[in-house]
Amino acid sequence: MKHQKHFKKMVPVFTTADKKIEKTEVNQIVVKITNLLVILFGVFCTLILIYSIENHDRLFNGIKQIIAFYFLPGVILLILIVSLQLSTNFRINLVLILGSTGFSLYTAEGIAFLHSRLFSKQPGIQRIAEAKASNKPFDTKSRLQKIDELRQQGVAAYPIIIPANFWDDRTLEELIINEKKILPLSSISKSVTVSCNETGEWLIFDTDEYGFHNPIGLHGIHDIDIIALGDSYVHGTCVASDKNAVSIIRKEYPKTLNLGMPGNGPLSELATFKEYAINLKPKIVLWFYYENDFGNLMFEKQNDILLEYLNEKDHSQNLLSLQPQIDQSLKYIINEKIQQHFLLEQAVGNRENTRFIDSGIAWFITLRHLRNIISFHRQPDFKIYGEILKIMRIRS
Repeated sequence: MKHQKHFKKMVPVFTTADKKIEKTEVNQIVVKITNLLVILFGVFCTLILIYSIENHDRLFNGIKQIIAFYFLPGVILLILIVSLQLSTNFRINLVLILGSTGFSLYTAEGIAFLHSRLFSKQPGIQRIAEAKASNKPFDTKSRLQKIDELRQQGVAAYPIIIPANFWDDRTLEELIINEKKILPLSSISKSVTVSCNETGEWLIFDTDEYGFHNPIGLHGIHDIDIIALGDSYVHGTCVASDKNAVSIIRKEYPKTLNLGMPGNGPLSELATFKEYAINLKPKIVLWFYYENDFGNLMFEKQNDILLEYLNEKDHSQNLLSLQPQIDQSLKYIINEKIQQHFLLEQAVGNRENTRFIDSGIAWFITLRHLRNIISFHRQPDFKIYGEILKIMRIRS
């Protein structure tokens, strides 16, 4: 009994006041964390809205995109702001809902990203591995490295420039010539052009007098047999110049003009036809179509210059006469960008890693991989496509 009495004396006694103080301190910490998370979520929603506004032309075409990139972040931001005036319990529940939902979505995005990187076959890596297994040479230089190699040999080489550089990936800005915006529809004329490498050897070819993949002189023929319009397939991307589809046609019909450019969609092809083909009065116009043309059209119709070819019957930028100025502008811009890329390469160490850093963060934040899996895509614009077809039937 003596020991029991002694034990009772040694047991600390917590009063109700002590418990209230401890609970109050815990509550204060929870409130601070909750308020901090509310602010962080608000900043995140604000950044999404800013990104959406800056990339409006590239992101939006339908109600789904408006809901995902404008409505949801805007509503959530408004609720977060209002919650600062409401009870702590409301803010805690709100943070739990947003946190668990966000965690689930970005975990799924992370898994989708890892799957695309680790389990999906990367064409370039796969081709190199296959070439190595077959003891075949494979030129692993980047496009810029290949251009640099040619320039060191005294060859004034340039990368291929395509219309999509101006209206899709926006790597180039529209040119200003004679105080007017100009959208080029071809590459630099009469230049050694480094295109692409899928076979282990870089496709290098000389462009014609207007920057297309043809022998020089075809544009001056007024009784052209065939004109081919289309994207990379028509252009002959990564295929030897004498083996692409149009070159094979040209063997039977020598007066065949290739006006295809990689990345072209229906509006770019209509513009190309009006600028370079309509006055040649070809006997046959081959317009090659592929399913990704609808995706290209979604971006093309955001470009005011391309839309003018659709809305104005005889619209023209007079690109034939502006070719010297276009060449001069493009050469200056490309030389500047090549220098910048080499400087960036030296700073970061690897061009592909730099490219990944530039795009990967934005892709992750906007749940790009997850959206692709659930087919959260733009809807094809059959109306505009139909209008383009009507114009082509009439003008050709």
